[in-house]
Amino acid sequence: MYLIGETKDNYAGTVIQKVQQTEIKGEIEFDLETEALNQAFVMEANLSHLLTAAYDLSEGGLAVALMEMAFNTEFGFETNFTGTTEQLFSETQSRFLVTVSPSEIEEFEALAAQHSIPVAQLGKVTTDRQVTLTSNETERVFNLEEIEAQWNTIIVDLLK
Repeated sequence: MYLIGETKDNYAGTVIQKVQQTEIKGEIEFDLETEALNQAFVMEANLSHLLTAAYDLSEGGLAVALMEMAFNTEFGFETNFTGTTEQLFSETQSRFLVTVSPSEIEEFEALAAQHSIPVAQLGKVTTDRQVTLTSNETERVFNLEEIEAQWNTIIVDLLK
């Protein structure tokens, strides 16, 4: 499991900002060139059959993307994110979460280096429906079925 793109402390205009401050404000940082380069890299890696799954990071950042990627599957994951706990929720633009088969890791990393794309190995996919989410500051273990049930309940409540 890899994170493509750089994670910064970007919280302006984010869901976490709205929850914590009850309003969305600030200037959103966006680099169109970086977006194009990262998207082209994901496309090339996919067309080269190096990816088993891909997901773009948006609302809620990495933490939410990890959960959403595992919903409705038989998989869980173990991660080791080298950023802060807050950065798990950063909505830095131009980032993707991808999974790569162990037999394709060397080729995937070489392709990223060839294109100067920042990639960070986050961890691995598991088959136990457990989520282990680790940052530089904390480690949390969740039952994915419980998280998914709560997620679905929240969405229904928001639609009322």
